[in-house]
Amino acid sequence: MTVMGKSGRALASTLAIVTLAALLDGCETASGGAPEDGDSGGGASDGGSTGGSTGGSAGGDAASGGAPGGGGTAAGGDVGDSGGLGGEGGASVCTELTLFDGTGTRVDGCNAAGIEGWFSLRQDSFAGGLPVSDALSHSALSPDSGSSSSGEPQFTADSEKPCISGTLPVVTNAAGNACTSAECEWDTQWGAAITLSLDQLTREDDLDSYDSIAADVAGFEFELSGDLGSAQLEFSAVHAGASGYDYCVLPVAVGEVVRVDLADLEYECWSTDAGSLLLDRRKLTEISWRLRADNVSTHTVTNLCIESVSAFLGAEPQGPARGIDCLEGPVEHSSGGTITGSASKNAHFDTTRNEQNYTFSANGWGPNWASHTLTYGGTTLSVDAYSGSEGPFGEPAGFPLIHCGSYSGVDSQACGLPALLDGLTEVDTGLRWSHAGSGTDYAILLDAWLGDGLDYASGLQIWLLDPTVVEPVGTVRANNVYVGDDPERWTVWSGTANSVPIVTFTRPVGEESSEVALDLLDFIDAATAYGLEGDTLLGVAAGAEIFNGPITDLAIEDFCVEPQ
Repeated sequence: MTVMGKSGRALASTLAIVTLAALLDGCETASGGAPEDGDSGGGASDGGSTGGSTGGSAGGDAASGGAPGGGGTAAGGDVGDSGGLGGEGGASVCTELTLFDGTGTRVDGCNAAGIEGWFSLRQDSFAGGLPVSDALSHSALSPDSGSSSSGEPQFTADSEKPCISGTLPVVTNAAGNACTSAECEWDTQWGAAITLSLDQLTREDDLDSYDSIAADVAGFEFELSGDLGSAQLEFSAVHAGASGYDYCVLPVAVGEVVRVDLADLEYECWSTDAGSLLLDRRKLTEISWRLRADNVSTHTVTNLCIESVSAFLGAEPQGPARGIDCLEGPVEHSSGGTITGSASKNAHFDTTRNEQNYTFSANGWGPNWASHTLTYGGTTLSVDAYSGSEGPFGEPAGFPLIHCGSYSGVDSQACGLPALLDGLTEVDTGLRWSHAGSGTDYAILLDAWLGDGLDYASGLQIWLLDPTVVEPVGTVRANNVYVGDDPERWTVWSGTANSVPIVTFTRPVGEESSEVALDLLDFIDAATAYGLEGDTLLGVAAGAEIFNGPITDLAIEDFCVEPQ
């Protein structure tokens, strides 16, 4: 975080170049209008400002509505001797990085960052718009102007700017008494915040996600005024699915220009043991200025105001760019067939993809398997219909799959596996799947077997879809983990099954990947920190673990493993 005095304001001045079509789509007011007889260039909100009568032959700078030697407004048309066409003057309004200039409580979307949203007041005395019902003391803050007349104090169209005043009570234990840190009700008496949504058309709309990486937004620069008393102020950002203002930096100064890079925000920045969770900068919902309550004293806040907010560019990628993809290029799958009935419960057949060997296995090994109809060919697999249920110890009904190498007692024809890990430089692995039918209790995964020599020693699983009915083996060891060149975030689980270590990477709750392309060695290297063992990669499989049927029309569209 860099803090600058007012005289040292360093807002990036380079403006993005946008097409007129994008401009009109993103900022309807940028078209200006043709000033009659060259009297004026229109108000600033109309795409120009003072460029009319003064912007003809002499022109003017872009901020005043006139292109040098041109003058006029953004789409002005013929305006007489002192007018002219001034596209540059209007366009500059929507290519600036200023989001908020200290007026009103809305960011209208007419900015180079593509941010549109509203300032709001949040505090621990309300939840879901209703007063909390416990017996504890809570924050009591209100907008300085234009507050809602009833219910939760909130900014309105009459609010001059986002300014608040009020008190933060001392944090207590559940009985309302003085507390040491471990017994304090921090989650219940968390304080108050002025928030700014990043993708919200009206105040009543749900918060949509904003991709700051795609927008190249590295962070925000802002200035606040007012009196905090002795309270601490933090700046935080929230991503979709997060439960609070946990990714933050503090303390934040008032009366100075403050510049914060989103990549510098830390999980639970107030803690000495914050952990390693990462803000997902591709799914931001809001930023906030949070007043922190504490267990020492009550704090009085007076006229705390947001005076300005700007974005700055130059976002670093979140997770390395995807580079490895054996799914790309032309593909030739060998022919296959359809199997059904109990006689095919444990059937397996050799197949090829681009002349590389694989094996299809029906693998209906679960104690509650009932029936299946499976169609295979090359490294494609369709679960046309599947019936069965989860076993008494969490076993799936079955796990139809395709594999390369030695897997679960079945060896494919030569495909480059098994292989000593020390002899491999990379293992390009890809999986693409889809589901057009019914049923939800299944997992889509890559499953790698590692050995001490050729003896099975541990398992590595990568779940692209995490079903709600079951969880991976063991417990969560880490969240928001990036691995090698894979751009996705993963949750890491580890435990044992039949005394064998199992490490599992799953997508975060509520997310799934319909396609992955990765170097499996990166995941093997990462998994060793969580107990993965072995010196040999025995085999790699891709398939669908079916826990509860019926499941229909579930497809592995393509799968590839290329050891090198």
